[in-house]
Amino acid sequence: MPNVKYLFFHTAAADIRNVDARRIDRWHRDKGWSGIGYHYVIIDDRHDTLPDGAVEKGRAENRNGAQVLGANSISLGICCVGHGNVTDFTQAQKVSLVNLLVKLADKYNVPTENILGHREVNTLVDSDILDESARTSKSCPGNKVDTNEIRGLVEVARSGGTIASATGLGAQSPDVVVEALRIIAANEEMLGNAREEWRNFFFNGEIQALMES
Repeated sequence: MPNVKYLFFHTAAADIRNVDARRIDRWHRDKGWSGIGYHYVIIDDRHDTLPDGAVEKGRAENRNGAQVLGANSISLGICCVGHGNVTDFTQAQKVSLVNLLVKLADKYNVPTENILGHREVNTLVDSDILDESARTSKSCPGNKVDTNEIRGLVEVARSGGTIASATGLGAQSPDVVVEALRIIAANEEMLGNAREEWRNFFFNGEIQALMES
């Protein structure tokens, strides 16, 4: 079980549709690994069945990851689907990522400064915290991703601020809300034991009026 001192976030480095935890697991098994190396995967807006920002579990938290060479025994890894050298994480991904980072950081008592993009493992090497063998030439989580922004949003959340508004995901137009509800309704089997609560909400008179407006 890792002694969690750091939380790393990554890009999947795959500019294609329908990347998810199952697909990444297959990629990693094809490399001869025991399975997906990340502990969590966050979906982008190019998946046919999963909504933007959906969080999937990967490797169990009590198992060392295969995500940052030299730091797997002291960290957990989160992968955001997409390619960070092509485009930034979606706004929904950022909200999910920050909320998950806050949850894990609080659970394992990880300070915000120990939340790093993969490439920032080099700062640990430069500080003699990790051996030179841990140094990476990767740009992960990508040149388009501002790691300082992510840490700043984590700080906002940890101090009681609102992540949705900080990332521009505050108030949305009715069309956006209706589309989100339709996506959930089409995939309600994913809600498991929460389906009954979802249906009670969805078939509320005001919600149905919104859907018909």
